[in-house]
Amino acid sequence: MENGLNQRRVSFSSPQSHKETRDDEFVTAVAAATFSIYSLEEAGILDLKKIRDSPKFSKNQSIARQPSYGETSKERAFREESRTREGALPLRSSSGISSIGGYQKQKGIIIHNKNDKAKAEAWEKAKLQRIQKRYEKMKLQILSWDGEKRIQAKIQMERKKNEMDHQRENVIEHYKRKIARLDMIGQRAIKELEDQRRKQELKVKEKANKIKKTGRVPVTCFCFKSL
Repeated sequence: MENGLNQRRVSFSSPQSHKETRDDEFVTAVAAATFSIYSLEEAGILDLKKIRDSPKFSKNQSIARQPSYGETSKERAFREESRTREGALPLRSSSGISSIGGYQKQKGIIIHNKNDKAKAEAWEKAKLQRIQKRYEKMKLQILSWDGEKRIQAKIQMERKKNEMDHQRENVIEHYKRKIARLDMIGQRAIKELEDQRRKQELKVKEKANKIKKTGRVPVTCFCFKSL
């Protein structure tokens, strides 16, 4: 019964609960690693303390502390200070961290590897070159497209201009022919009018000569025919 309830709880768990579980596992793993490192450091310190507190170490230390005859106070003080420094060195090495690295880690200083810096610069340079190459290619394509469109536009403009010039010439020629035809019609009408006038004048002169010969004026009055 309990196993069935547990299975149902697992099956109906939401994605958020899975995420929280993963986060909890991650925090637990980090805490465990930190505790392990701390335990190792504490174990090293305790081992060192046991060695120092051992009778052999105390005996050596007591022997070292015995003053030698003929030794001055300055020499004795220098010797004790040197031994104190030598005894302090294992405290740093027992933690598994170098003195320089531990100091810089405590101060929060981040040490950058030269190889990592060179890799980052090379990666940045390669990416920038790739971007520049891609955009130069696109720029050339745009310039090529623009040049082609300009040439096509100029060709179309010249074609339209020639068509307009041709149409204009046709229009001018049309009106020239029309004017010439009108001139020809006008000149023909004037010529016919002159012929009619000469004919009428000739008739009048003939009748006048007849009147002079006969002395009789014709009853019918002569007049010009309406044109």
